[in-house]
Amino acid sequence: MSSQIRILMCVAGLMFGMTAFAAPNDALSGLFDLTPEKVKSWRASPGGALYWNQLDRVELTARGGPPEDALNQHPLDLSEDDVATALAKLTYRSPRGETLPLLSPEEIRRVRMALSAALAVATPTQDVLFVSTGPKTERGYTRKLTTAGRAFISGGALNVVVGETGRDVMHEVQTAHGGQLTVSFDFAQRGVAAKGVVLLPAAGSDAVSVRSDWVRVPVATQDRPAATPAATPATSASPKPATAAPSAGIRQQEERFELLKRLHEKGLITDAEYEKKREELLKTL
Repeated sequence: MSSQIRILMCVAGLMFGMTAFAAPNDALSGLFDLTPEKVKSWRASPGGALYWNQLDRVELTARGGPPEDALNQHPLDLSEDDVATALAKLTYRSPRGETLPLLSPEEIRRVRMALSAALAVATPTQDVLFVSTGPKTERGYTRKLTTAGRAFISGGALNVVVGETGRDVMHEVQTAHGGQLTVSFDFAQRGVAAKGVVLLPAAGSDAVSVRSDWVRVPVATQDRPAATPAATPATSASPKPATAAPSAGIRQQEERFELLKRLHEKGLITDAEYEKKREELLKTL
């Protein structure tokens, strides 16, 4: 779907602090309402964007950018709580020099549901684009500001790359000449840092800055291990000699091969892609 959206000013829209725009009928249904049923329906057929108001949404896109041959760790069932925890670790520096949460608690409540669903259906060659608008308070003044960017799972972390944040789209619409405005969002690029964006890990968090517009937050990308079964009575058989636990490097390699195998079995990568990546992993042993 194009990132350009035609926005038409109207009295009813301004009453909500938002405006109506010429979007597809399915995008306009159920506005201001992101229900589990709506998310489930979108997951079954994620061909378009999942909207929760006239501007805010998630959608899938080809990942692009370096490294070209690297695969994302998608699809991944990352819980809404884990998504919310990760997003709360992101901040940005405003043009006035203040450090503010990238997404307000109000935004996180909506984005967590949409982003969790998108990561669960994204392929290894797709990123998740997002647009979110919510209240930001700076120097005692609160405005509804918009953030746009992309998210993906790679390297055992939720990667968030922001193309723009702190944008007052509502003011742009209300002051547009002739009552119309075409809004284009910058969803960021992997190869080039966005100008004017300073994305920061929250103080004291385990998030890591990759670039001025890119922060990585570690998340659990593997299923939790099954509970240890209860001990069984000892038998007369001679105990087996203890074996040394595999090193962290070996476990990491095993996880990579297992992930690659699952992707191939699910038909998410071709035979050629599987063999190519397998050869690359073998060379690292």
